[in-house]
Amino acid sequence: MNIKLLIHTMIYNFKKEFSYKIDFFGDLFSNCIFYSFQLILFSTIFSYINHLENWNKNSFYLSFLFYIFIFFSIESFNKSISDFFRMIFSGKIAPYLCCPIPLYFLIFIYFFSPAKLILSFLFLLYILYYSFQIGILHSIYEILLLILILGTLIFINLIYIFMLNFLSLFAQRELPVEYIHHEVFSLNLIPPTIYNSKVFYTLLISFPLILSAALPVYIFEFKKFEFIYYLLPLFFIMIFITKILLRKIKNYYGMFGG
Repeated sequence: MNIKLLIHTMIYNFKKEFSYKIDFFGDLFSNCIFYSFQLILFSTIFSYINHLENWNKNSFYLSFLFYIFIFFSIESFNKSISDFFRMIFSGKIAPYLCCPIPLYFLIFIYFFSPAKLILSFLFLLYILYYSFQIGILHSIYEILLLILILGTLIFINLIYIFMLNFLSLFAQRELPVEYIHHEVFSLNLIPPTIYNSKVFYTLLISFPLILSAALPVYIFEFKKFEFIYYLLPLFFIMIFITKILLRKIKNYYGMFGG
């Protein structure tokens, strides 16, 4: 992918959102206040709970931080996916297909939301600060590994969203994909220790969406680095499925007019 194209797209989308300054800063401010309040609430509630099914206060707090970061990262690029499929359904995709850019770039990046990405970056900085404070991160290598794991989890979530949107094309009706994913992703707030080992490992290798916030905690706080190897096969399977669907999606361009 051309780095200049990526930078140009990011600058363009930022300027586009920033042109509505009140909406831009209002969205940033309201989300920061809302999730900061939730963090304070979580911290206060779990200060009275020292231990719950092998999941302590730090585990709850960290998993919620990861939940917020991954949520905003997904929301940023989910906007691009949703806008792309919405234009197919409305028959307005043709002008964008004439742009000299790769199809995957048009789907996953072209319409992304900079405001959500800024929020995710702010929470990532706080995650790194807090992780060093409590001693679960110790080096640049571990920071890079954490970012790689988070990137993998975000990618897997986005591909599941892409697959659901593609299913809506196949069914020839718009499905509430954002709502479905949001409800499934909300299951991250449930302590993962409630699952028995068979259910946990089944979810880990096939449907890690509802373990996205817990996995970084397991890996870095509880030193379960072997979980990384369970993610890798699914990561490559997702890449393979994405390549197939990108070829198939071209058959649906003219189905809804345009």
